Amino acid sequence: MIDAQLNRILKPILGVFAKQLAKLNINPNVITFSGFFFGICCFYFIANAMFIYAFIFLCLNRLCDGL
Repeated sequence: MIDAQLNRILKPILGVFAKQLAKLNINPNVITFSGFFFGICCFYFIANAMFIYAFIFLCLNRLCDGL
């Protein structure tokens, strides 16, 4: 799957980002909920044919899923 291939490339970058979130005491459940919220927003924008916004929220969703 594409995610598996991208994870090898992005893992070092995401690791740095995750460490910064840990220093800020951001709970992993917050990241999970944020990813869910971004996915719902993506669905809304797709349903309303706002594809650029949908793509932005899809990228945010995948970022949260990668963390």
